[in-house]
Amino acid sequence: MSPSTISHMMTGLEARLGSRLLNRTTRSVSPTPTGERLVEQLLPILGNLDGVLAEVDTARSEPAGLLRLTASETASMLLVQTVIPAFLAHYPDVTIDLVAQSGFVDIVAEGFDAGFRLGEDVPLDMIAVRFGDRSRMLAVAAPSYLTGHKPPRTPDDLSEHVCIRSQRRPVGPMNGDSNTRGKRLR
Repeated sequence: MSPSTISHMMTGLEARLGSRLLNRTTRSVSPTPTGERLVEQLLPILGNLDGVLAEVDTARSEPAGLLRLTASETASMLLVQTVIPAFLAHYPDVTIDLVAQSGFVDIVAEGFDAGFRLGEDVPLDMIAVRFGDRSRMLAVAAPSYLTGHKPPRTPDDLSEHVCIRSQRRPVGPMNGDSNTRGKRLR
């Protein structure tokens, strides 16, 4: 910064504090007693600031710590099988707290770093980034079951069959209702 910029900044600080910090003449500048006390109190803070900034810089280049994730039960199975093991192999200093639950979660309010859902289950106000390949759901049945029942031709036909189903909630605004707690995986 130029000397005139620093001078203007110091004048502004003095006006804000309501106290003169520097004695100024045309030939020299020296701290007032108040200015000296301020410097004495700020030196430990400024000395510690370099250490804090170096620590933040290290954390940025080498991820470490707790990563809190929430995922639908289906998405959590995909994460546990492929994504999480590869991530932890690459970043061994990260601990993952994965909560698998079917209900929607306000990830910011609940303190999660990220949420994973199937593509069509992402609320409109959230930013979605695709991971993994496209997947499809399909209905399967044992041949012995189909000998006594009419085979389904459309998804609606499944309502007439004995099925293991995954209920889907409609996508809508999150209401903050977190009565349903999910399974926690570490």
